[in-house]
Amino acid sequence: MGKEDYGNSFDRRVFLGASTTLLGLSGTSLAQQQGPSEPSAGSEPATRAPSQAIADFATGFDLKSAPPIVIERARIAFVDTVGVMLAGSQSSPTDIVCDIIKLEGSAPVATIVGRPLRASPQLAALANGVAAHAMDFDLNTATQSVSGVIPAILPVAETTGATPSDMLATFIVAAEIAARLFRAAPQGWRNTSWHGAGTIGTTAAAIASARLMKLPAEKIPDVVGITASMAGGLNVNFGTMTKPLHSGRAAQQGVLAAMLGARGFTASHGALEGRGGYFERFVQKWTLEPFADLGSRYDLAEMG
Repeated sequence: MGKEDYGNSFDRRVFLGASTTLLGLSGTSLAQQQGPSEPSAGSEPATRAPSQAIADFATGFDLKSAPPIVIERARIAFVDTVGVMLAGSQSSPTDIVCDIIKLEGSAPVATIVGRPLRASPQLAALANGVAAHAMDFDLNTATQSVSGVIPAILPVAETTGATPSDMLATFIVAAEIAARLFRAAPQGWRNTSWHGAGTIGTTAAAIASARLMKLPAEKIPDVVGITASMAGGLNVNFGTMTKPLHSGRAAQQGVLAAMLGARGFTASHGALEGRGGYFERFVQKWTLEPFADLGSRYDLAEMG
């Protein structure tokens, strides 16, 4: 397949303009309700269910409250991801995914980075996520888990009219939530065959999408619960095109979960910590303690 004309690949006024603005930002810048599932044996009780802690933080975070170092690191992550995504947009995995997207014939409302092709937000997120991870420029298990977040943010921001400040704040929220999911069982994640880009990343991308869609706090636990049944990705596929597909699917499914939750689609509010739930199936042993400091500690500052 021949490459598309890169010179006409996307709307620079929207995309590059937003990236430039991000570089210049300063530090001041009803679903059916369901109770949480019974906690699994061996997990300690928490004052707030993790899905509620996530909901409160995702809807209550104010960019002005973030320390300058958090904003600086988020800006760097955003611009670096754009660069990697542009390079990955010309890779073979992205070629194939874009061929499939053309066959879908979805509504052309969102930009696919590095391509003249436009698609639905879900499919644009899929292609963006594959492009972002195709070069495999990640540092470790924790950072790979957010590889699908910015690929999801871009099409949702474009279709909701979000500002660059909205996008930056949303990335910080998603990165902090991803850090809590990882810190709940760091050795557990490292010792399993699950790829964080597909497991942790799906929930992080969904929360990013939900914030940009301005979902109220009461709908967020359903979005989290939906992603618990969507998350996946096995490291047996490392070294193949399916590894970046984990990132693409996280971005795509994150957008889908938020769209479903916005329309009243329900899920267990205890899907993370409940018996037979997310943590029990993926890592077996975990702690809910990291969710207690959402909003008071920033892992982007503490861990980078």
